[in-house]
Amino acid sequence: MDVITIDTRRKADVKRFLQLPLRLYTGSRQWVPPITVDASLQLNRQKHPFFEHSDAVFFLATHDGEDLGRISVLENRRYNAHRGEHTAFFYHFECVDDPSVA
Repeated sequence: MDVITIDTRRKADVKRFLQLPLRLYTGSRQWVPPITVDASLQLNRQKHPFFEHSDAVFFLATHDGEDLGRISVLENRRYNAHRGEHTAFFYHFECVDDPSVA
């Protein structure tokens, strides 16, 4: 298995990252897909206000060309400055039902 970093400047990478849950949850009546424009804005470093003061990195877990999981790691610099901490937050965690991917 490989873990790759998503280049948020590449539309193809962003699309891959955003489409994984659509594939994972197809057929689940409990899941409501996010609004595409809102979801893509979260990865847009030029337009999302979070990136004015903080940073994030986005990852995909892959194997043999298949995307199996995703996660993002956020560094909220304002939070860390206020709390005097060096804390990161995990977001967008989704993967196939396989502990080795998780």
